[in-house]
Amino acid sequence: MIKFVNKLRDYFDPPQSGTIEGEYYIRTGECHGCGQCCSGIHLIHGDKVIDSIEKWNKLKTRFEDYNYFIPVEENHLGVVFKCRNLQPDNSCGIYDDRPMFCKKYPTEDTLLFGGALSPQCGYSFKAKFQFDDILKKAAEKKHLKPGKLLNDVVPKPTPNESPDKTTIAG
Repeated sequence: MIKFVNKLRDYFDPPQSGTIEGEYYIRTGECHGCGQCCSGIHLIHGDKVIDSIEKWNKLKTRFEDYNYFIPVEENHLGVVFKCRNLQPDNSCGIYDDRPMFCKKYPTEDTLLFGGALSPQCGYSFKAKFQFDDILKKAAEKKHLKPGKLLNDVVPKPTPNESPDKTTIAG
């Protein structure tokens, strides 16, 4: 129960530094105030990058949070934005009243949506699981033996072969 309460607390009032454990990654570190997370941003709506200023103009009339951003340029990925509250010294002009998505940044969704942290960022992510461990768990769940693939098929004997001469792949 305590773990659940702590997760709820972190969701509604996330810590800005220290260790935060997500489903797939563990985030560590603290903000260095570089301002990179507030500029050079590709915003996502649904599961797609906002690729035109016209689309952004429509979205910001329906979703208040899009009003925090100013379009800067367009590139091959879509529109690039910066936060309208980013100050020249890279501080936040509304730090005490910043929106929840800023308080929670960066989350593992940053990585899962294909984003990356700037080299100056004080945060880092570490994968919770190694690929081999994930494969092992999947194999155990499917009751597969080590080295057995899903598409491995034991060949059936042909009519002119006797069962004791059958070779088994594997």
